[in-house]
Amino acid sequence: MPTRKLLKGIAGGILGKVTGRNNDISSFLGVGYLYNLTHYKGVGGCSFELLAGTSTPNIEFSERFSSIYKKILCEQLLKNKLPESAVKEVVVKFEFNVSPGDDSDLVGLNVYGQPFRCTVILIADTGKQYVTSHLSRCRRQPPTPPKDEGAVVLRQEL
Repeated sequence: MPTRKLLKGIAGGILGKVTGRNNDISSFLGVGYLYNLTHYKGVGGCSFELLAGTSTPNIEFSERFSSIYKKILCEQLLKNKLPESAVKEVVVKFEFNVSPGDDSDLVGLNVYGQPFRCTVILIADTGKQYVTSHLSRCRRQPPTPPKDEGAVVLRQEL
């Protein structure tokens, strides 16, 4: 009998996919592209509500971006024999230029750029929150203003 304890692992899997190397946006690393986008919007981060397909601040391709990870969520729920109704909300939050604290989490990383934190908050139908977070570094990519929505290509959609 599957239990909702599996949801912590599912949240971690989504975090790994979102911050991984295979999430390109218009041929640039997805996190770096989002960093660039929020930089030009004048905000320090963004968040996506995967089930609703919305983002804060409004990002033109948020529904398409969210649908990619919603599909991964549904596949993982099915694989773990959990109903889709077991999850009420999934928020993916990016914070850029964060203070890394004592920097111990970033020591030894051969990654250049500014510190960022990505957090996935999965809320179960019971109201319990499963939270997982990743601290790393990224550069703004490309270092020019972002393209208009029609020109944005999400790698996972190809």
